[in-house]
Amino acid sequence: MAEKIKVMHGLGNLIYLVDSGVTPVNDLMPFIGQITAAVVSVWPQMTADQIDVAISMVQHILRKRPQMGHYAYDIADFSGLSTSAIPSHDFTRVHSALVGSRNNWHRSRLL
Repeated sequence: MAEKIKVMHGLGNLIYLVDSGVTPVNDLMPFIGQITAAVVSVWPQMTADQIDVAISMVQHILRKRPQMGHYAYDIADFSGLSTSAIPSHDFTRVHSALVGSRNNWHRSRLL
């Protein structure tokens, strides 16, 4: 579990590099599915601080979604995640943004 969290922190740093323009979003796009799936897989074991990091990562990913092309379809489904123990108000907004963007996708392309 601790190793997965370390990987997520590393992925978060990569996303921040993309967001800051240090590395192009094209370098990250092929891994969007793996990044978001990692968040989903460790979600139940995360602490509040780790959840805040995960939410920040998802926010960065969603901001880059228009540039991702077909890779955007690889974004994992967050709809089954429990939000009851999350102290952050940001998740509802992030989840709504993800669901809203998925509503515009062709049903057969959804994960």
